[in-house]
Amino acid sequence: TPPVGMWTPVSEEGCLSLSVTHHVPGMQAGPYRNVPYPKNAIQASFNFLFALRDGFRRLGFDRAESLRGGKVLLSGFDSHYPNGHSDFPAHFHVINDCRDGNQVCHFYMDAATGRLAQDHFQDMNKPAGCWDRVYVHSPGDRWEMYDGYAAVAYLVKMLEDGSGLEVSLPNGTLAFRAAGATPCECVSLHVRGEDGAWRHAGDYRVTDDPEKGVLTAPGETILYDPDTSRRRE
Repeated sequence: TPPVGMWTPVSEEGCLSLSVTHHVPGMQAGPYRNVPYPKNAIQASFNFLFALRDGFRRLGFDRAESLRGGKVLLSGFDSHYPNGHSDFPAHFHVINDCRDGNQVCHFYMDAATGRLAQDHFQDMNKPAGCWDRVYVHSPGDRWEMYDGYAAVAYLVKMLEDGSGLEVSLPNGTLAFRAAGATPCECVSLHVRGEDGAWRHAGDYRVTDDPEKGVLTAPGETILYDPDTSRRRE
């Protein structure tokens, strides 16, 4: 088992944080060792994470006061099984990390297309009276995500066709969708404004080269050490 996770912090803005995990063919371990290398699911997870970050920005979560007593963390999965992190199969996370517990969405993906198959929702929100309960969500389901004081911070819905997610504020007006017919090829962001109209806000095709340590997303390039995953200029 490799001793450390190969992940790189990408951004931290207000209550919103994004990190990515790097994958190298031939380095799979744990439950990923005896299955085909999840190339398409890895690609879909990158596309989703960067689209989701921009969507949360548009809902204001890049401001420090936007989630009381907590943060929204966006992250991927580990195919090389570092430190025994055995979540399986391929997925990405949307996490509310709050003062007295957290809520962890594990969005499991179809290996061929990257479409969402299920969410395993781990609820450790002590102010809301929950502690380490796990619920399974399917496409079409909607649920609430809470801040550190048990107030609803936003709602998440898995789109009925598994193409992605819709995230909305409790007031029911502002929302975004991060979705794609084939998410491993492209995830698009659409934003709903106060006038109720949906507008296209961007397309996300993210590339990662773990041998050179270069991650490229729309409008930005992240450089990291291929041996340690630490950021470099």
